[in-house]
Amino acid sequence: MVDNPNRKKRSYSNMTKTDAEARLGFRIGELIEHAVPAAKMLSKIADENAVKETKEKVYRNIVDYIEVEGYPSESRSDFKEANISDLVYATMIPIISDFKRQTRCALRFQREDKEIVSVDSETGDTEAFVLMDFVSVAKDKFVFVVEAKRSSVGEAMKQLLLAMKDARDINNGGTVYGFTTTGDIWQMVSYNGEAFEVTEQFFALFPRMHEEKERWLKDFSILV
Repeated sequence: MVDNPNRKKRSYSNMTKTDAEARLGFRIGELIEHAVPAAKMLSKIADENAVKETKEKVYRNIVDYIEVEGYPSESRSDFKEANISDLVYATMIPIISDFKRQTRCALRFQREDKEIVSVDSETGDTEAFVLMDFVSVAKDKFVFVVEAKRSSVGEAMKQLLLAMKDARDINNGGTVYGFTTTGDIWQMVSYNGEAFEVTEQFFALFPRMHEEKERWLKDFSILV
């Protein structure tokens, strides 16, 4: 049978959990049950001074964000996914910027307009945040994807896993990383083409953190 080039792809958000699991080849709940500590997946950069400088920048950005937009909480009726996107941007920009300066990698952080489509055009969607590595003029690779949701952790994980699978298939090699976040709670996932690995959920901020900087640096800055 010849594929129809005009066939409409299925978006991650519109796929049921059952359909998503069939596409992925495993039950999402079983993956979550084998979550590992975040520290096991998040590697440390050798230059501790550089890491500390980046943590300081991220801390300042998050404090400024909370001051302007308020603490991210699904209990607030006025808190939308756009607010979470602002928080993700404020958190990730110093990390990516400092990493680029240290490694000279040609990375580009694309916000809300990067479409990922599977190699067979069966699935795809536009992702909130995608980090790309520009390998050459004609080639680039997905590095990681961030899926932000106001409250539905399960929906965010489903969409993230599908996006990572398609992104890694497009890369045709390497490992792709991803994050889900509801604002304060984060979770990291890696995919090497053979298996997914997910971390336990961890907090990246807490109320009144502007008064407890050292506590944040010690216990909440693992993302950096």
